Amino acid sequence: MPKIVNHEKYKAEILSKCVDILARRGYSAVSMREIATELEVSTGTLYHYFSTKEDIFKELVKFVLSKDIEELQVYSKGEENQSIEKRVDALFNMVKARESYFQNLLYIICDVSRLKNHEEEKQLIAEAMKEYVTIITKHLGITNPNLNRLLISIILGTVGQRIVDREAIKLEEVTEVVKDFMGVVLANTFTF
Repeated sequence: MPKIVNHEKYKAEILSKCVDILARRGYSAVSMREIATELEVSTGTLYHYFSTKEDIFKELVKFVLSKDIEELQVYSKGEENQSIEKRVDALFNMVKARESYFQNLLYIICDVSRLKNHEEEKQLIAEAMKEYVTIITKHLGITNPNLNRLLISIILGTVGQRIVDREAIKLEEVTEVVKDFMGVVLANTFTF
């Protein structure tokens, strides 16, 4: 009896593993053959799901966004009608629990952003960042996109800082500072 394969689930597993592979090996440096080897699948299997490395990247961006939305919903369960502090806690708890994942995303973003002749990939990253602003807007209920961009910058900066010095700053400390800052901003209806 032939093995029944859930192709969407298998494709998601491949993409999930590709986050680590591309972060560790570098998007620019790794080939389809090397990705297949790392995945322990044949190149034919990989080509069945993705015709090029660029296709992997395009699908990976969509996959990462949907996965992050799912994860934030898990960490936010019951927080929808809570204070801004509770919603910030949920956001930073998700980042803390998935810190190495977010560090891997930073590695990939940096690698792709410095490449020449990869404008489509750079555009996908820019669009993904806009989508993250939308995700943060919905999660926190703060409609000022500049404030939400600032929050994303704080998260990315903290995650990046912890790559080089894990003791430099604790995510819990950043969470408290962000909650205090958000409280001040919202109390004073200060706008950017």
